[in-house]
Amino acid sequence: MKQIKYLAYLMLAGTVGLASCVDADLDDALEYDEHYKTTTDADNAVLGAYSSFMRMAGQMVVINELRGDLMDLTDNSSVDLQEIDANKPSEGNVYADPTPYYNVILNCNDAMANFEKMFQNNNLTEAQFLERYSDLMALRCYVYLQLGAQFGEVPYITEPIVSVGDAQKGYTKLNLDQLIDTLIADMTSTTVTGKQVILDEYSESPLVQHMLDGYDLKYFFINKHFLLGDLYLWNNDYEKAAMEYKTVMNEDNDVNISTNQYKMKVAGVDTWNTSTYGSNEYYQVFFLRYHDDDANAYYNQWINMFTDEMTARRAPYEWAWSPAYDAMYKPQYPFYQLFAPLGVEGGQYQLKPSIYAIDSLWNEQVMRNGFTFDGRGEKASYIYMNGEPHVYKYMAVPGLGLNDPSAIEVSTEGRLFLYRAGLLHLRYAEAVNRAGHPKLALELINQGIGSLYGKTGGFLILGDNTTTDANGNLIGTSVEGEIGEPYYFAASWTESNSVYGYRREPWRSSRGIRGRVALVSKEASDLAAYPKTLAECATRQDSIEVVEKIILDEAALETAYEGNRFPDLVRVARRMNDLVPNSGNAYMQAVQQGKYELNGRTNPYTDEASWFMPIVEE
Repeated sequence: MKQIKYLAYLMLAGTVGLASCVDADLDDALEYDEHYKTTTDADNAVLGAYSSFMRMAGQMVVINELRGDLMDLTDNSSVDLQEIDANKPSEGNVYADPTPYYNVILNCNDAMANFEKMFQNNNLTEAQFLERYSDLMALRCYVYLQLGAQFGEVPYITEPIVSVGDAQKGYTKLNLDQLIDTLIADMTSTTVTGKQVILDEYSESPLVQHMLDGYDLKYFFINKHFLLGDLYLWNNDYEKAAMEYKTVMNEDNDVNISTNQYKMKVAGVDTWNTSTYGSNEYYQVFFLRYHDDDANAYYNQWINMFTDEMTARRAPYEWAWSPAYDAMYKPQYPFYQLFAPLGVEGGQYQLKPSIYAIDSLWNEQVMRNGFTFDGRGEKASYIYMNGEPHVYKYMAVPGLGLNDPSAIEVSTEGRLFLYRAGLLHLRYAEAVNRAGHPKLALELINQGIGSLYGKTGGFLILGDNTTTDANGNLIGTSVEGEIGEPYYFAASWTESNSVYGYRREPWRSSRGIRGRVALVSKEASDLAAYPKTLAECATRQDSIEVVEKIILDEAALETAYEGNRFPDLVRVARRMNDLVPNSGNAYMQAVQQGKYELNGRTNPYTDEASWFMPIVEE
């Protein structure tokens, strides 16, 4: 791997169109002053930085998933992939090379420094500057977080590299704890305008005001509240994390009552009749009403979140960040070749779902009707073709002949699955659980807010309050301000003749992570040491520890192959080690052991030091 100080020679020029960057000679890269004169120049720099991010995203997803328990090698896996699976990357391993990450960082640094100059020269207004600068600050922080989760200690560079002298500077290395603190400071810092980095989405920029080649670019850019929530979660600032996540969850709370229950709510309906069968309002698994025991009445809309066009009505209900690859532009979509079968032109079938994930995770889930099945598993996260399991999320198309490899065509088009409602609720649950509210966290995972607190008079929720009304419904107080965020959920659904009056509140359709895919609630984790079940817990701290493992179990089922698994494990296992020495080491080993036992290889994650790959310098 190349020494970090020479990364300037590998910078990508970020001044071309959407999703397209070109390699640049160093001399060309140094003469950049003329590239930053207009808002169009600034927007091109933003798009260039995101293009460099999309170039490295395939690498990011691979190491985040292959280093976990859900993805495994095939007979066709490259030596580089075999090394990653064994946690022994050699120098030159393309997946363990931090250079692509630093390409993104250096593109962000260059643009941000020039945005400051543009503002000072009156080429950008304050509003124009803050939107673009804050966006690239967030993208840079996200990439640094990815680096820290994989490499542990990383060089921290915030300056543009515009000369050979700059490239030869030494840079401070930060360990993961120092890095997290620094990234939080970055995301809450004061800019050259005297105002802080803003967390709201683009609103003024032309980038989000028009469709570009059929794409709604609002999904192209990182959600900054979500990111800051992640940073606080890594830093064990649980209530701050919950507050940022809840800000995203509360989107559209105040819109018309006919639509306020959809966006970021993990919403669904209880029953479906013939008139609503096939409805596209919700991403859920269900059976036709009164036909719960009929496998032919099964309908899976959950998988459609990965196949819907981002212009679809329901796309904003689930998606907060999902950049698209287009065949007309570089970079090309990186996943088909990795996951598609050999029978497809270009398919290399180098990675697959682990047998452990299939047999011990998805295939062990029980539906509310008693069937043993998880609609997020077979024919959703994975499918069998030619007798072999294949990762399906990145190849999923409506109407695919599921056992016919010829039905898949290797494509340069697709999407990254980065931030969505399911992940948001999992992260929020992790935060509020550690903040001391395991009951609230568990019901967000299980059957949702309405299930726990009732729809009649359930105006307010705080953690584990158990106040009940005359009918036995769990309630809080009817005054929002007495409790407030991030624990406030309004879930009432009452009629005009109700004693509570007509109410249609935004969390009335919340179904929970498991509830919306028709699974029974989960009350235990096989990966927990004693106590394993909530019934065995003697203290709230016991409950918190069990619920945390339940959340991680569910994250595997819900977000498999989306690029979260190994960082999730690292974050939680480090927290466990801090609280009880070596408990996180034992947990990481337990999570990984099933995969490695079945594939006949040695589990390489023996202690915390082994979780991080080294950045090798010549």
